[in-house]
Amino acid sequence: MRVSDDILKIKRTILGILVITVMIVIFIFSSQSGNESGGISEKIALNLIKIFNHNFDTYDEIRQNEILNSVEFLVRKGAHMVEYGILAGLIFLFFFGMRLYMRVSLSFGITLLYSISDEFHQRFVSGRTGVYTDVMIDMIGAMFALIILSFISYYYHKHKKNQ
Repeated sequence: MRVSDDILKIKRTILGILVITVMIVIFIFSSQSGNESGGISEKIALNLIKIFNHNFDTYDEIRQNEILNSVEFLVRKGAHMVEYGILAGLIFLFFFGMRLYMRVSLSFGITLLYSISDEFHQRFVSGRTGVYTDVMIDMIGAMFALIILSFISYYYHKHKKNQ
């Protein structure tokens, strides 16, 4: 066995561990009750609002709640896109050495199946619901990551061939 084969096996093992770790983190987040999850999102949203809107505390309570609810929604959905973008990207990297379309297809398919299973799991968590729109949001993050990685991979290999 060549040294490069050993290095490739190590890289693939590390990427596999990272994929599983991200899946576990997503599962843990999905296992939080609606109150826990909402509380975390609300704290993040409130901190973001106070960073970007120094007059927030001067608004009446109704206006503050409107702003907070809007930003909290964006934080929650943004978190979905980021975590599934990371998952899809790691899966894409795990399948290095395969043709680009196979890497993208496998990454997309595995991420989609995990997203569906995650939403199904949330149906059994107190205060949570599993909804297909979250699967679509998850997959927007996955597609974004896969598009970026596909371009990088394509141009890297094209540049490598030209040398």
